[in-house]
Amino acid sequence: VGIWVYAVLVGADTAVVRAAIMASMFITALLFLGRPTFLYASLFAAALFLTMVNPLMLWDVGFQLSFMAVMGLMLYVGPWSKRISDKLEPRVGESRAQRLTHMIADVSLATLAAIVMTLPVMLLHFERISLVSPIANLLILPVQPGVMIIGGAATILGMISPILGQIPAWAAWLLLTYTINLVRFFADLPFSSIELSIPVVGVLAYLGVIIAMTWNSR
Repeated sequence: VGIWVYAVLVGADTAVVRAAIMASMFITALLFLGRPTFLYASLFAAALFLTMVNPLMLWDVGFQLSFMAVMGLMLYVGPWSKRISDKLEPRVGESRAQRLTHMIADVSLATLAAIVMTLPVMLLHFERISLVSPIANLLILPVQPGVMIIGGAATILGMISPILGQIPAWAAWLLLTYTINLVRFFADLPFSSIELSIPVVGVLAYLGVIIAMTWNSR
């Protein structure tokens, strides 16, 4: 219930509904079946639900980017993290290797995995590739949990009393201001992006290479 209330409060766009469906399936399976869901099946179920509601959703850029990004996270973050942990463990020990790997995965591997899968969609629709997105995400991602948690607290407390909601709202405003200003800063850099056009055939070829490399590495 909390997940869907939050989804409605933030606008219930494609990416939010996809996340809400997958989170709901995970919690339901954990509570009633005693095990987590199979992530790929959850992603497929979310796509199936959204396209049943609106088949034209397949051509929505937000739909494509959201699902490709999540697919990248599911395919690559786990295996990449394991390889890094295996290399670090002989040098720093098991527990420290796991902590370092977790930090690297949160701030770097997740961004890289999402970029790998969303790059062809970005090129196809926008004919532009960002050169600063890895460093921008590195600086922006750490504050996003605070935006969601503090922003949610401000909303709930604000329903009870505007005065109670004001203090966490100020904190959320600081984090949001930091995020927006950082995005604007990187966007204004003269070398922030370059134009690069790619035909549909190129997108399919890129995806084919990615699928082959992923298949061989697993």
